[in-house]
Amino acid sequence: MGDELHIIPGRSIGPFRLGEPGEPQVALLEGERTVEMRGAMRVVLTRDVSLFIEDGVVTQVGIHEEHPACTAEGLRLGMTLGQVQGRLLVDPVDEVLLLEGVAGLCFSTDEGLEHAATANLERGEPVVLSRKDRITWIGVIPPENDSPEAVPVRLM
Repeated sequence: MGDELHIIPGRSIGPFRLGEPGEPQVALLEGERTVEMRGAMRVVLTRDVSLFIEDGVVTQVGIHEEHPACTAEGLRLGMTLGQVQGRLLVDPVDEVLLLEGVAGLCFSTDEGLEHAATANLERGEPVVLSRKDRITWIGVIPPENDSPEAVPVRLM
């Protein structure tokens, strides 16, 4: 497996590294690019990679579509929540899923149920997600950005 296929939580996805200058990494992107401004953050998107750049530095890297990267634990796009090894948590602040004990990694599903899960939390109900939901986005963030408010998820 080449470096372009490795997700290293809290550090990188392939050649795209957190904390590094953004423009050299934007130059590594292949294919058509679009740019979104989210306040002071610039998000550069391609078919399967997203670079989040603030103050000229990459602060988050995301993959989507059919990007083949995976973590050492085997987490990859397209797998179902039922296939994930480890305890799932939901971050009610950023509305993403986390793996307990793996800092600097977040992901979401095709159903976008993380938002529904946070609504359950607001009502004092447990967070329940479907085992069949597929992972459609994986992000690498600085470990210090992990939410202390994350709560366990139960799969049905």
